Amino acid sequence: MKRLLTLRIVFSVVLIALTHTAVSADDSSAVHECFEAYRTSILNQDGQSAVELVDSTTIAYYSEVRRLALHAEREEVEELTLMDRLMVFTLRHRIAAAELAALSGRQLFIHAVAEGWVSKNSVARVKLARVFVEGSTASAALDLGGKEAPVRFRFHKIGKEWRLDITSVFALLGQAFQRAIQEMERDENEFIFSILEAGLGQPVSEDIWLPMQP
Repeated sequence: MKRLLTLRIVFSVVLIALTHTAVSADDSSAVHECFEAYRTSILNQDGQSAVELVDSTTIAYYSEVRRLALHAEREEVEELTLMDRLMVFTLRHRIAAAELAALSGRQLFIHAVAEGWVSKNSVARVKLARVFVEGSTASAALDLGGKEAPVRFRFHKIGKEWRLDITSVFALLGQAFQRAIQEMERDENEFIFSILEAGLGQPVSEDIWLPMQP
């Protein structure tokens, strides 16, 4: 009797483990599918599709940089991280105040993708490596030509769907930019301005430090 009970317990544990493995495998595939769909939408400059694949953290970030671009004084902008300054300056350099003010964070993300502000080169040859799932959160390193990069994307499960958190890689990207800037012995803001000028073919105005709206 005791042996039979023990076998039943072991069998139950095995079933639970197998079920967990199956769910994890399904979630891993779904995360890969989410990223591939996002990658395709960026390459096609399809903002409407892309926005359905990102999470609320991403949209909240775009709402915040919109606010900063419109209203932040120079002192506040100077305190931002390199990536945040790049975003704020990009908006001030590329879009009119009235147009930006009329957009929500979600609409701004759609606009950025549709206008090609999200670099196609950043995703053209990129795919996910291993996916690690823990509950409703997943993380995945990038596979760059067979080599696993230290950058990890974070995903969140909303209902039955996985959504990408774009902001999860900003810190590491910022660090990479800073290392490149140090090696070139350049000022951070000068580096940002050179990127903006090269992208649009127009010089950056000194007014870029000023809020777009009072």
